[in-house]
Amino acid sequence: MILLGLHWPALGGVVGVGTLIYVALTVVLSIRYIAPAAQVSNALDSKVGGTLADALTCNAVVKSFGAEAREDARLDLVMNSWRMRVRRTWLRYNTTSIAQLMMLLCFRGSVIGGAILLWIAGRASPGEVAYVLTSYYDIHAYLRDVGMHFNNLQRSVNDMEELVRIHGEPLGILDAPDAKAIRIEGGRITFDDVTFLYGHGVPLYDGLSVDIRAGERVGLVGRSGSGKTTFVKLVQRLYDISGGRILVDGQDIVKATQQSLLARWRWSSRNLFCSTARSPRTLPMPSLAPAWRRSSGRRGLPMRTSSSCDSRTATARWWANVASSYAAASGSAWR
Repeated sequence: MILLGLHWPALGGVVGVGTLIYVALTVVLSIRYIAPAAQVSNALDSKVGGTLADALTCNAVVKSFGAEAREDARLDLVMNSWRMRVRRTWLRYNTTSIAQLMMLLCFRGSVIGGAILLWIAGRASPGEVAYVLTSYYDIHAYLRDVGMHFNNLQRSVNDMEELVRIHGEPLGILDAPDAKAIRIEGGRITFDDVTFLYGHGVPLYDGLSVDIRAGERVGLVGRSGSGKTTFVKLVQRLYDISGGRILVDGQDIVKATQQSLLARWRWSSRNLFCSTARSPRTLPMPSLAPAWRRSSGRRGLPMRTSSSCDSRTATARWWANVASSYAAASGSAWR
């Protein structure tokens, strides 16, 4: 550009102005035109992933309550919205590419036309015209690279924005200043007068006291939303309690580092049954009935049933689970 400007100032000015206009157009279209649509479509990408995870990983719950139609309708709504937003983003990328291409064609026509006019006016020889064309094609290749790299940069920034936003979120659970790694030898878990609630409202646990001895096998039974999963999350200190203490081998988990808690526990969910169990005292599992009475406060806590459940299948699953748990606890064969 500088060499052309030194030899033909007018031609150098055309190249300089055309380059500035092309780069400015690329920046404006990427930031003002593509980026807003890409942000929306990226957010819907995450929503699609979350909706699919809910629909697949909560399959047992969905079937237990006969909610397949509702989940299908919700997934269909999210997918339709995602398809429209992604299509809009794709069209804007294509429109921007066409605009950049048209700008480069106009730029090429101006430079080649200027070189031909100089040749007609006798101010440039055929060799100098060839030099101008060669120089322009070099500039043209660089400008295309600028447009491509800036579009890739804008796309990468859009893809990273959500991750950066999540990374910038303040931690909900912070380690105490004097927190130390927890030392677990036996694994005794004690809930001492624990109170816990999600946000504001009625506490989910109000004065809950539970003592699970080391090596004891315990089953938590209750309706959906009664706090079974929350019990496990509180032991891992994924939430802080509102009152009381949670002890593991006599150590208050509030004074332990969360990383050490998450590294030590391994949890497994066996089955979610859609049948109704009413007599925990009759189950051949000594550790299950006391834990059930402690958590529910009464002899039986019936779970919801659904017409979509096969009672024979549910009963078979229940007794298969009881048999495997009893055999594992007693070390004897079960028939």
